Amino acid sequence: MSADNGIYVLQSKCSTPKEDGSVQHRWRVAHASAIDNWDYYKNRNPHELSQYIKEVWGNSEVFYTEETALVEAAAMLKRVGYVEYGINIIEYDGVIRGD
Repeated sequence: MSADNGIYVLQSKCSTPKEDGSVQHRWRVAHASAIDNWDYYKNRNPHELSQYIKEVWGNSEVFYTEETALVEAAAMLKRVGYVEYGINIIEYDGVIRGD
C-alpha cells in the first residue's frame, strides 16, 4: 500500500522586496499526503489555491531562509519516520497574506 506522503517546503514570495529591489522569499514546511492536489488547485481551480495553502501550511512556522526551512524539514522527516516522496520544495509564485 502506498503512503502517498512527503515533507513539503513551500517557497512563496514576500510582499516586501529586499533593499536591492530583488524578491524576498518565505518558506513553510508541512507533512502532507495527496500533494498532487497542489497541481489541481494551481491549474484547474486557482481561486481556491489560497485555501488549500492554508489547509496544508497554515500552522507552519515561517522561515526566512531556505536553509533553516530544510533543517526543519529534515527534523520533521525524522519525527514522521517514513514518507514515500521524501522532502520536496514547491515554488509558489505568489504572496501569502502576512508575508
